[in-house]
Amino acid sequence: MPSGFKQMLASFEEMPEERRRRAIGDALRRLREEPEKTREADGPQADTMTNGPPVLSKDLQEKITKIGLKTYYSESSAQTKAEMAPLLEELQRTMESGRLFRGGR
Repeated sequence: MPSGFKQMLASFEEMPEERRRRAIGDALRRLREEPEKTREADGPQADTMTNGPPVLSKDLQEKITKIGLKTYYSESSAQTKAEMAPLLEELQRTMESGRLFRGGR
């Protein structure tokens, strides 16, 4: 696992639970909005895209928020890790930009 990724997981663990919950919700919202923007810009042919945004159940979101992303990720199957990859990448981008720590969206 890359060191930047490990650092992101550790930083996420240190955040208060409410901030983790908001970070996950915001990341999922941005991931849902991005394909819509792409379809609008690219026109009708973009409707053939097969990969949609990740779908995390409320239960999974709560587990990640409560026990922490690092713990959940380390105990997950390879398939779960693959399914979570877009979310993790979005969280990492948010943390790298500082947006999460400034409280902005």
